[in-house]
Amino acid sequence: MLINFWRQLFSSHTISFDPTSPVIEIPVRLQNGKHELFTSFVLDTGATYTVIDDGLVKFLELKPSKKSIELTTASGTEQAGLVTIPKISVAGLTQEDSLAIVTQLPDDAGITGLLGLSFLKQYRFTVDYPKKVIRFSEID
Repeated sequence: MLINFWRQLFSSHTISFDPTSPVIEIPVRLQNGKHELFTSFVLDTGATYTVIDDGLVKFLELKPSKKSIELTTASGTEQAGLVTIPKISVAGLTQEDSLAIVTQLPDDAGITGLLGLSFLKQYRFTVDYPKKVIRFSEID
């Protein structure tokens, strides 16, 4: 199962998911020069930006922007830093210089990031619950 999860990252523009899970996890590949990381982000169509855990930012040696953004969450508002991810790949599609919010995600949540609109708006995607897949395609 895990091998198929990661194989989908490069082989097609379709990702299968577990419809019984409370979240949809998307396999992602993050790259910064010689640093590369395979992880999964939660699909979040309500997030304006992709969100990345500060631990991944350190591992990938990404340089945070001097700018920050006001982030509105369920528990209130806070200032959050921004970072540019040199390469992020999902379902065989690679986006360069994708803007993301840096924050410390709760350890008990078990997630390393959220795949938000700063990535998603570049593509057409369909969530097909009956077939348990998400299809991505480039916008014409």
